[in-house]
Amino acid sequence: MRCWRSPVELRLGSGLKAIKDVTESPEIRDRAVSVYTMNRAYWESRIDDEKYWTSYLDMMAEDRFNSLVVIFGYENGGFLAPCYPYFFNVDGYADIRMEGLSTAQQQHNLAAFNRLIEMAHTRGIRITAGIWDHIYRGGVQGGGIPGNEKAPDHPSPGLVWGVTADNLNAYTKAALTKFIQKVPVDAIQFRMHGESGLKKTKKKPSGPTSSP
Repeated sequence: MRCWRSPVELRLGSGLKAIKDVTESPEIRDRAVSVYTMNRAYWESRIDDEKYWTSYLDMMAEDRFNSLVVIFGYENGGFLAPCYPYFFNVDGYADIRMEGLSTAQQQHNLAAFNRLIEMAHTRGIRITAGIWDHIYRGGVQGGGIPGNEKAPDHPSPGLVWGVTADNLNAYTKAALTKFIQKVPVDAIQFRMHGESGLKKTKKKPSGPTSSP
């Protein structure tokens, strides 16, 4: 049997020989998407929803995003200000807690967030934890939510209680150390101005011993 090739096939075959291997990369190295945790009910409806994150992270990878920034706190009435008690307690600071959150719930939150990080890493996506609120003092941090113009003067469900100007620096250092040990994020992003609960008159331009 004779094999017949059309002129079109012959022309294509000749043209393919001129194709050279090319290695390309995106012009922008870091291509990030940020997600917020402002609304507790909405955040907790998806934090451990693997079906949701599978779809979300697959879409990011297909669209060539390589970084996901999860932002804790920020103008949301004090939720996750700061985020550490949402995941664990810190030795030596028994009075600092998220009111109404049990140890089992903390462990669940930590496991769910770490699972999200694992899923992202399998797709080549880095995770940054945006720690934007360090202490809740009301004002702009209230986010315009009625009744949140001022920080509560008593323990309130869903809010961190026990962080004060006196223990803020020491607690943050201890809590951040534990966060780094327990949460395999690729980076941590801080917000360091009035919107994060820090007072302008109490801050120094630089240095680890700045006042709270």
